[in-house]
Amino acid sequence: MRRPIIPAAGAAMLGAALLSAAAVDFKIPAAEPAEASLTPTQIAGEGFHIQNPVHSDGLMHHYVVESRFGLFTAYGRDALAVRLREVAALTTIAKTSDTEVVLKSVSRGIEEDARSVVQVALNPVGTVIGIPKGIAHLFS
Repeated sequence: MRRPIIPAAGAAMLGAALLSAAAVDFKIPAAEPAEASLTPTQIAGEGFHIQNPVHSDGLMHHYVVESRFGLFTAYGRDALAVRLREVAALTTIAKTSDTEVVLKSVSRGIEEDARSVVQVALNPVGTVIGIPKGIAHLFS
């Protein structure tokens, strides 16, 4: 028993034509200012602002965050929240100077050296006895 292929092919073509006609009728939302979908603190802050206009695909907004670190895109409000936290972290890192980092490292090293000197002064015999054990531990 043979099945007619022509009606099946015709139905497939008709379905494709209907789908393409439906796709043509889809309207893309107009671009809008950032103020329409965001709070003032999300629109601009320390070291960033949202570019206007904000585009939408009908499902979510496409935000562009402009900062001194570059342009970052965000698809939707959740992604925008992540990008804003990242820009805030980069701003904090940029504020921390290299001199600050060096000073903190040196102060930690001095604190450790001071603790060692105090330990030797409080327990000189234990320190001398512990030296061979420490050397043996390095080779085990």
